[in-house]
Amino acid sequence: VNFACRCSRERVARMLEALGREEVADILAEQGGVTVTCEFCKKPYTFDAVDAAQLFAGDPGVVPAPGPPDSVN
Repeated sequence: VNFACRCSRERVARMLEALGREEVADILAEQGGVTVTCEFCKKPYTFDAVDAAQLFAGDPGVVPAPGPPDSVN
């Protein structure tokens, strides 16, 4: 028998995607970041607003954050 944790940042990211954009946005607004701690190994995974925006980048309901202009006049 081998006990090993299978948690990863990718698995946590998929879980946050399943929670939905609005729920994650609410947590960000309330706490300034989203931290999920694995119940098995106790490893924390922290996502800030930029990380959360990347999670939902393919979601058409998300307005992308403003970035630098594509060209300079």
